[in-house]
Amino acid sequence: MADRLAAELEIRASDSGPRIRATLIQEGRASTGSRRELFTPGATQWAAEGVELRTEHLGKAETRAVPTREPDGRIVIDAPATPALFAAVHAGKRFAPVEFFALEERTTPTGIREVQRALVTGATVTDRPEYDSTAAEIRERPEVRVWL
Repeated sequence: MADRLAAELEIRASDSGPRIRATLIQEGRASTGSRRELFTPGATQWAAEGVELRTEHLGKAETRAVPTREPDGRIVIDAPATPALFAAVHAGKRFAPVEFFALEERTTPTGIREVQRALVTGATVTDRPEYDSTAAEIRERPEVRVWL
């Protein structure tokens, strides 16, 4: 069974329609929810075709995105926001719990689970995060005015 962790997400306007941007996890930062765990730097990996994004746990995939690793350890996705994803975010689901399989881990003497290698397979938008790694907002494209 895959584990689930979360960070916030946002919808952004673009020329090709709304996009969803989410930080799936930030390596090196401990969970702020009920779990006593963290992903060590460089622990996260994913398949070449990326990860699935869903509106419900174990639901159908709405879209797929290839994550990127930011210099600060954030694992981020940016993908087209389907109508279902857009609706879920507007309804208050502002986090994207990452679904993963721990490939290598250890428990520290103080009881913290350190995930040293993990395969991320997907994420589900939700309103209950385990990690508070980022701040997010929904942005609408501002109206462009031309003054003559």
